[in-house]
This record gives sequence, C-alpha cells and structure tokens, in this order.
Amino acid sequence: MPSDPLELSREARHVALLDDVFGYLRGRVRYADALIEEVSRAEFSRLFGGDEVVKPLNRKGALALRLVGDEGRSLDVSLGLLPFEQIRPTLDAALKLLAVQVPHPGFGLAPVPNRERRRYGVPVERHPAEEVVLRFAELTAEVARLDRAAAESVSGLLVESEIWAWTQVEEKLVADIDGLFKTQVLPATFLQVVSRAKDPETGRMTEHRTRIGDVHGLDMLFAGAGMRPDFREQIGQSARRAVLLHGARTLAPDELEKLSHYVLGTSAMVFVHEAEGHNFEADTIKEGGSGLFLRDGTPACVPFGSEQVDVWDGPIRNPDGTFASLAGFGFEFIDDEGVELQPAQLVRRGEIVGKLHNRETAHHFGETNNGRGFSELGDRRLVRMTNTYLHPSEGARWEDSFERLVADVPFGVYLEGSRGGAVSKGGMSTTIQFGRLIVNGRLTEERLLPSNLAVDTRRSLEGIEGFAGPLRCDDPGFCGKGQTKHVTDGGPITRIRAGAGITLGF
Repeated sequence: MPSDPLELSREARHVALLDDVFGYLRGRVRYADALIEEVSRAEFSRLFGGDEVVKPLNRKGALALRLVGDEGRSLDVSLGLLPFEQIRPTLDAALKLLAVQVPHPGFGLAPVPNRERRRYGVPVERHPAEEVVLRFAELTAEVARLDRAAAESVSGLLVESEIWAWTQVEEKLVADIDGLFKTQVLPATFLQVVSRAKDPETGRMTEHRTRIGDVHGLDMLFAGAGMRPDFREQIGQSARRAVLLHGARTLAPDELEKLSHYVLGTSAMVFVHEAEGHNFEADTIKEGGSGLFLRDGTPACVPFGSEQVDVWDGPIRNPDGTFASLAGFGFEFIDDEGVELQPAQLVRRGEIVGKLHNRETAHHFGETNNGRGFSELGDRRLVRMTNTYLHPSEGARWEDSFERLVADVPFGVYLEGSRGGAVSKGGMSTTIQFGRLIVNGRLTEERLLPSNLAVDTRRSLEGIEGFAGPLRCDDPGFCGKGQTKHVTDGGPITRIRAGAGITLGF
C-alpha cells in the first residue's frame, strides 16, 4: 500500500512508464499529454429468479496519449498499461499517422491552471474481498425483507427484486511533456434495485426502479448493523410503488387535454441532463450539433426559459451559495486533463450564460476552461457533464412545502422517477415511472401508469413557475457519448405550466 493516502497504488510504475514515453517523444512532437486510469471494482448482481453473480475484484486500466504536431495536427492514441518496450512500436506508428493528419492551424489547448498542485481526492478504505461479499449479502437480505413487506400490503401479489451493486476506487494520473503531474483517488458506490410485482393469476407484472450512488465507499450504504434508514425507505418505497401500479391507470385523451401543470419530483429531472446539458457541451456546439447555440458559440435561443430558473453543472450549490465537495455521483476534483472542476452556471434567470469546456474547446472559443474533459479507459477526452441541476433563480418562487406549491393547480400530475432518455438536437423523451393526479390543489390517491414525457429543447424551461422543498441532485446515472460517464441530475420539486414545450403521453 502507498504511504501517502492519495498516492496511486502503482504510481512508481506509472511514473517510470511516462518518463520513458515522454523521453521518447521529445523532439518528435510539439506537445504531448497523457492520462492513466485504473479502476478496481467489486461487483454483485442478483437476477430475477435468484441467480447471483459475484465479482470480488475486477481491475481495468489504460493509457491515453494526445500528440500535437506542427500546424495544429493532433492525434489521440489509446494504449494498454504495458511496458514501454511493448508500446514503442505503437508510438512509432502513431507518429507516422500524426505527420499525415490534416493541418488545423487554429488548434490549441487552454492552459492547465494551478499546475503546482499535485494530489487530489480522498483517502479510501480498501475492504478485503470477503468483507465486501458479506456486505453485498446483507443488502440482498434487506431487499428481500422489503419485498415481503410490500407484498403483504396487497394480498395475492408476488414481489421480487433484481439487484445490481458495486463499489470501486478510481485512480488517475494526468501528466504532460512539460512536467505537469496530477493524480486523483476517488471512490464510488452504486446500487440499483428493480422491484417487480406479479399477479400469479393473470400473469400481469409491474415494476419500479430506484438507484443510489455517490462518491463514497461501500460503507455509505450502511448505518450500524443494517442499511442506512433513508436508503431502506427509498428501496421500500420503490417496492411499494411496483405494487401500487397494479391499481394505476392512464389519463384519457380529454384529461390530457385539460392538464394545467406538470409537477416534477427530483427523480424526474433527466430532461435537465438530456434536453439541456448536452446542448451546452462545447464540442457539440463547435460541431454544429447544439440546439441552443450557433456553431460560432452564439446563443441561438434568446431568451431561453423562465426567469424563475437557473441551470448549473458541477459541484452542487448549497443554500448559502457555497458549493459542496464530495457530493453527487458525477463529482470529480479534477477532470481527465488535470483541470480543477469549476461550478458552471449555464442559465441565469432564463438567459444562456455559459458552456461546458475541455482544454481544446476553451481555446477554440476563447473562454475559461471549467474542467469538463473526460475519458473512459483510454478514450479521447470529450466534453462531459457531471452533476447537472435546476436551481431557483434569485427571487424565484421557492416554497417550503409541496402543498403550497400546488395549492392553486386545478388539474395536474405529479411525476417521479425516470428510466433514462432518448435525446436529439431538438429534444428528448423519457419514460416516467410513477405519477399521481393533482385535483383542485390536492395530491390525490389516483396513481398513474408509466408515461412518456417528451421535451422540446428550446421551450423546456419556459413554463417553469416555481419550486418546493430542498434542492436534491442524487439521481445517479450513466451518460453515453461514445463512452460512459457517471452523472447526476436534479433540482427541487418543480412546477411547470402544461403546453410549454413538454407533453405527456401513455
């Protein structure tokens, strides 16, 4: 084990490899930087039917190189963590490819601030494999008890859950040919439970999914001898909702037509990530793929959204205006280019005010880099989101209670839980897992079956009328952009006027 709690477990070996690589590249390239990533993960799955798969240790690693030549030629190279002599032939081939790349005289990389700081992260406890397996078994037993309790609430239904859980430590080292050296050690833990309720007589089946994830070790799931009470309640509620969906209904066409409001719970905020966040990624903007910006970086939608709302990405904003550390599944201290992650305000009072940048896009647009360059085990470093969330703007309506927020809603729906999203330049859609009807300012006991929420990118924020309760950004997910990134989305409970860029269907 390393003596420094933030020292990488194989740091000396990685440093020696990079010394050889940069030594070989000096005089052959104008600039080069490197990223080494290693992930050590313990994983557990329990499938419907009871089959279990345990992986006490799964370790993966990769080396990503970026080579910059004359006239803005650049090349990204993905390598395994092999001895230098084994990768030198690949370096030779890469140098030949670099020489024939199309020149891009405007290409450049924004500088890495605070080059002197070397280490980031938190000390992590590495549990023995047998202890991790026992903790996973505890989770399984707790979930089974919650399933039985949910089944007892409605006679005759069978309730069973599928579990996917893992805990990992990610270590990364960012270095360049000019002497940059930065490392990060960061744990993460994730738990997904899909609860299924079946009527054995009819065969009808309903299900509900819940997810828990954050940048902490496996112990985050437990308190004393059992699961943390709030997580136990969350998983129990998911099982109960799977049962309650047996008595749920759809909305008739005439009811859909007279909807006045959508009220979204914090777990139904995936549109902030899909319909909004992707359009602020500066590499997408540069390529002409954003629905909110012209290719030159000029906002294409002015104004954009209600004056009630701000949009942020990055560390989560506290009530006092400071930003939380070590909170949110997408949190990082530094990105995969060594740039410290900065809070990025994307929308202020319905006006577009920011973008998400890596080093290349920050240079291209002449803007400040906010640390959003990320890779996945050797892939090139793209612009990615982290924690993306709605925040009430200064002076916005922000109620203490749900009841006050909906008191004047004549006919609306309260929606919670999503199952990811399908996104395009113009909008996105997602499956909402659970809903309840709001009639004359009161939340009724009428439950709604899973529905489809479709969102128009340019209009999605214009109908926001207010918020209630605390800001929460704790719905973890995995964003795909040719590579996978841990992300989170959220906000307070949000009230949106129907007909303003959002539609509901069954």
